[in-house]
Amino acid sequence: MLHLRKKDKALNELERDLEKAKAQSGQGVTAASQQARQKKLQTTNRVYQELSDTDANLFEIGMYITVRSENPDELKLAVETMVRELRTNRLMPEILRKRQKKGMQTVSPIGKDEIKYKQPAMSGAVGAMYPYSTTTVMEPGGIDYGVHAVNDSPFVINRFEGRENGYNQITAGKIGSGKTFGTLLEILRTKAAYGDDLIVFMLDPLDGFKPIVNLLGGKEVTVGGRVKLNPMRLTETPPEIVEQTPDLDPYGQKKQNVMDFFVNVLRITKS
Repeated sequence: MLHLRKKDKALNELERDLEKAKAQSGQGVTAASQQARQKKLQTTNRVYQELSDTDANLFEIGMYITVRSENPDELKLAVETMVRELRTNRLMPEILRKRQKKGMQTVSPIGKDEIKYKQPAMSGAVGAMYPYSTTTVMEPGGIDYGVHAVNDSPFVINRFEGRENGYNQITAGKIGSGKTFGTLLEILRTKAAYGDDLIVFMLDPLDGFKPIVNLLGGKEVTVGGRVKLNPMRLTETPPEIVEQTPDLDPYGQKKQNVMDFFVNVLRITKS
């Protein structure tokens, strides 16, 4: 169960909590209680600073876990195991007592919160609870794109397989953030993975990819001057390609490419 709190209202409430925590800081009969109040002050202050100085938001969040078993002894053991595992991960679950009916209504497909037990949580904590934000991504035949931002696991993607909407990609970022380096690294890793099955074309007006072209033994073509590109040039399709693809229509594909070329040129000229 998730509810977004209004930021101005949340800040006002946190200010009151912060003043109260400051007043109670250091008080307590035992050293443990004094330490707990000091920790509460630090936590409240950290949440207040993050909420006021960043774009983060404060949510009210509640999670309910249902444990089922037809055997009472097995049910008791399962509940104890669940509570122990959650506490090991620094979570403090509460077993619902004398409100089982409302609990079953809350976890039913209706989705109505009858328990109304929520705790405040920042945006980052809420985002980390979603499965896709922490799941390790290791796609077969993929290449290493980097490290997962949440769990530091390798982030391996195969963008040529299993993509319903194609495999186009865009790299964006601030100046000096490493866009060129990351792109070059991706090209090298992709070329190493696919070998001769992959042909790489790079349009490089700033001459920044020349080192990788030399490294891969590529051919540099400077367009302009005496070098011309003829979009209507016909080349013979290799026989092995024709044999592997009986339905291939090289002439039809070339015709379509030429038509697309002129459509794009005329659109640019008109603009």
